[in-house]
Amino acid sequence: RLQMEKKKEAEEGAKFARDRYEKWAETVKATQERYDKMKTDYGKEQQDINDQRLLIKEILRMLGILSDQPLDATTAAAGGYTAAEKAKPRALTLAQVKAKIAELKKEAVDGGPISLQQVNLLQSKLANFAESDEVKTLLTNMLKDLDQRESTINTALSTTEAELKDHQAKLVDYEKQVVELSNAADSAAMKASNMDLQRQDLNGEKINAEETYTNEHAEYVVVAPPADRSIYILKVIMAKINE
Repeated sequence: RLQMEKKKEAEEGAKFARDRYEKWAETVKATQERYDKMKTDYGKEQQDINDQRLLIKEILRMLGILSDQPLDATTAAAGGYTAAEKAKPRALTLAQVKAKIAELKKEAVDGGPISLQQVNLLQSKLANFAESDEVKTLLTNMLKDLDQRESTINTALSTTEAELKDHQAKLVDYEKQVVELSNAADSAAMKASNMDLQRQDLNGEKINAEETYTNEHAEYVVVAPPADRSIYILKVIMAKINE
């Protein structure tokens, strides 16, 4: 009875763990799908961020206002920010800059990280090249916006990845519980079966003992009275002989 009770408890526990496992399996599936979609969407957005960042840096270099690129003769002649004397930009360089900004605008129209409003403002400021400081501010702010957006999507992706790992860990935990409790139920059932066999053996020995007693008693009932009478007769004869 004890083993059967243990078996019942283990089976109930296994059923609960199996139900929880199935629920977490659905959760893991949903989280995995969400994570995969985020990776796909963010992968494209990350590429857009990289492309726009390269475009903006290229525009800054062409204008000679990006400190990570030494000022060359061309940008200096084009009125670069670090030029000793700001001159009117050469038509070729300005045309190249406008072409790059046009690429940036196209990406903004297509839904890129940089807004169309920012690009339009940049174009208006660039029309008057004397406003180099404002152009630099606009472009560097665009780079900061890209960095912030990149940080945001990386954080969101990391959070979802951590959430997925947590859900997967819970799924594995309930899977282990299902296996362990199922094994415990099987073990209890096996012990109960062995106990039942032992009980049957003991019961069989008891039955055999009762049958033996019954048989021997029946034989005694049949044999004892004649034997008693024979003994009495022999005692009488022996008494006569002694007399």
